[in-house]
Amino acid sequence: MEKKLNEYLREGETIRWQGQPAEFPLMDNGSRMQILRKWALTVIIAAGILIAHMQSQMPPRMGLVAVVAACALVVVLTPVVEKSSLMKNRYWITNQRIIHMTKGGMFYYMDLADVDQYEIVTDLSDQETLVLGSAIFADAKKYVRWRASHPMEDPEAMKNRDHVDGMIFYNIGSSAASAAAVLKDLGCRRAA
Repeated sequence: MEKKLNEYLREGETIRWQGQPAEFPLMDNGSRMQILRKWALTVIIAAGILIAHMQSQMPPRMGLVAVVAACALVVVLTPVVEKSSLMKNRYWITNQRIIHMTKGGMFYYMDLADVDQYEIVTDLSDQETLVLGSAIFADAKKYVRWRASHPMEDPEAMKNRDHVDGMIFYNIGSSAASAAAVLKDLGCRRAA
């Protein structure tokens, strides 16, 4: 990972802060109701489809039952996969930009000049989360875990697929304050 990061850094770019998500429960503050709702709806919809199929005049088709069960299982497991992905994220603040590496080794960045605002929020997870770029503030409240693994891409910047308009440093805890201090020193503005 260190070699890959060094290859990604620009000439003269130095790391000022680095972090990663702290361990967190599957259902933390911001995701509990969303996960429970997803699971309940999945069970209700799958059960409804299977009951309707069993009550039809046709003989039961095991292929349809298997497909419905497999789809339900995939939906039920998505929060577990999402948590595993988040735990593999890595974050850096350099003297030139903000860098986010996802579990698959994909890099995304925001130039410091692009960080119009940042904020530290505590209601999205059990620990402090750093939200970078006002373009992502509204999404952060609804889709914090998904957006933390999928930074907000700029649709107009097709040539710079790794340049983004906003990103989330998820569940970084007490190191959020030190990251904010580095951002302030670099001239970024905290949201009011």
